[in-house]
Amino acid sequence: MLPDPSPTEADRIALNKMFKAIAEYGRKVRLRKQTDGGLVIQGIPEEPAPELTRQTIQRRRQFRKKKV
Repeated sequence: MLPDPSPTEADRIALNKMFKAIAEYGRKVRLRKQTDGGLVIQGIPEEPAPELTRQTIQRRRQFRKKKV
């Protein structure tokens, strides 16, 4: 008969099993979404970020708080 594992060893084993189960569930969900065509890919926004003009940079400098 094997000796009982210490509580920390038992916790480690339980956590390891739990993480494996979570990973397996994630794989199943990902595969299901791919086969159903439900995979949503986030697109890049069509409008580029506005370029900073000299005026906006000067305005930022004007209102920037000075370090004490």
